[in-house]
Amino acid sequence: MTNNNSLPAILLRHPSGFAPVVPVDFQTEPFLVCDFSRNNTELHETDLSTIENMEAYVSGKLHNAGVQVGVGGYNEERTVYERSKQFQTNDEVRSRVLSLND
Repeated sequence: MTNNNSLPAILLRHPSGFAPVVPVDFQTEPFLVCDFSRNNTELHETDLSTIENMEAYVSGKLHNAGVQVGVGGYNEERTVYERSKQFQTNDEVRSRVLSLND
């Protein structure tokens, strides 16, 4: 028995209401899986404290991989947030280190 009110069922009933967010078909086109977690030792030596440095790092990775799009991990602890003043707070609970929207 299919639940017509389930999220997949609702989405299937309204396909014209959706559009691609990025210009890549992830089923057929190449993309780069980016690792911004603590496990990426390359980030320990890379200055990502500014938007410009982060953009240059990511653009270089995409260029070297020969792709237009990169995706990061969901729910991974990202050290890049710890280095950015934008995400630093005195409240340990509110400080951002997890990515929840990739």
